[in-house]
Amino acid sequence: MTRGELLAKAADKTIHYRKGQPVSLRRIIEDLDVEEFPSMANVIQAVSDALKEEGLSYRAGEEPAAHP
Repeated sequence: MTRGELLAKAADKTIHYRKGQPVSLRRIIEDLDVEEFPSMANVIQAVSDALKEEGLSYRAGEEPAAHP
């Protein structure tokens, strides 16, 4: 699947990666450097990595970073 195809499917959907914190799936996908996703596992990994880079995700046992 290409990034363009994924963007078409994402439309205006949001994901609730953490409770009470909706994130625009389109915005995350648009910011990815990846153009091709061989499998859904690749999509999930890329989105998860992007959320971690933005500080929107944290590993179990860690506290989220404070946001201004």
